[in-house]
Amino acid sequence: MTSKAGATRRRNARDKYKPDVIRYLLIAEAPPSEDRFFYFDHVGFADNLFIGTMKVLFPKQFRGYIGQRSAQQKQRLLRSFQKEGFWLLDAVDSPLEHTASAAQLAKISDLESRLTRLRRAGEISHSTPVLFMKANAYRAFRERLEELNFNAINQLVYFPGNGRQNDFAIMFPKALILAGYRKLGNGHA
Repeated sequence: MTSKAGATRRRNARDKYKPDVIRYLLIAEAPPSEDRFFYFDHVGFADNLFIGTMKVLFPKQFRGYIGQRSAQQKQRLLRSFQKEGFWLLDAVDSPLEHTASAAQLAKISDLESRLTRLRRAGEISHSTPVLFMKANAYRAFRERLEELNFNAINQLVYFPGNGRQNDFAIMFPKALILAGYRKLGNGHA
């Protein structure tokens, strides 16, 4: 698949689950590869961000997902994510060969302009919480977005991979609480 076709496929998958009202905007680093993406209905392996996020937000709905990884269950979880007003964007829209430092990520990303366009279009407001789903994204953008009057949540969250799953399970709920999300752990649909 060409990178242009991959970008279109990712954009279509992300837009399919865009909430009518974005209540919480999550910022990740970059999509992992052409065939794995948070919003793809079926990812057979290493779907770490999706798994970590859904375990925290919808623990009852999430039960059994790891063993089966069914596309239908992932779609239900993504619809719940959408219904709660969550939307995830990547700081960089294309996969990266290697993890970027915060300085590199800030240099190669157009995140500030994309968020400004979302705000001008009325899709997010000054009060929409922006949560960072990886330490380098937090370090690259939190202070700058705060300067631009975005509600950038001041809670470092480590990506739920490479042995950091437990750190994510502690840090992400803290970020959600700071963002005003009050439905943690009830497994609602």
